[in-house]
Amino acid sequence: SYCWPRDAIFITKAMYKLGMEKEVEKFYKSFCSNTQSKNGMWEQRFYTDGNLAPAWGYQIDETASVVYGVYDYYNYKKDVKFLKDNLKMCEKAVSYLEKYVDNILEGNKIQPSYDIWEECEDIHTYSLATIFSAFESMIEINEAVKPLYETNRLKLEQIAKANEKLKKYLVEIKKYILANLYDADKTP
Repeated sequence: SYCWPRDAIFITKAMYKLGMEKEVEKFYKSFCSNTQSKNGMWEQRFYTDGNLAPAWGYQIDETASVVYGVYDYYNYKKDVKFLKDNLKMCEKAVSYLEKYVDNILEGNKIQPSYDIWEECEDIHTYSLATIFSAFESMIEINEAVKPLYETNRLKLEQIAKANEKLKKYLVEIKKYILANLYDADKTP
């Protein structure tokens, strides 16, 4: 009776391949939208009715996975309206992820995040790779919705600035991983 947002993203991929598109769209438009915290994050797990379930920590990849999942479904469906319907939700999530990455890059104390297997709290390669994927996905989401705002110069400027900022984060995340989470001596 539990739902981890990250795990649900993998399940939705199987669902849309089985033709269960309405259920996938309902997951994003209802479940994800209703369970997203005001600050943009998703907690570790929920009951399937959307209520917060007991948790033993936090996993940053829960938030990052949802943004990736929205774009992954769009890649399958090619429905720009689906992206537009979920745009604000993704923007809030990315804003939260940016703050998380800023804290790491600036050496500030961050909210501990469990690894994917919920065994230890720290900064993890998998978690940063998931954030990297969310940022790449948000760039693509912005590019896909841009034509909807042809006559809205301010929104187009906002999209351009957001994408430039995200591209810089992609570079910084790679640098951080290589400097702190990669050991060339242990690589075959």
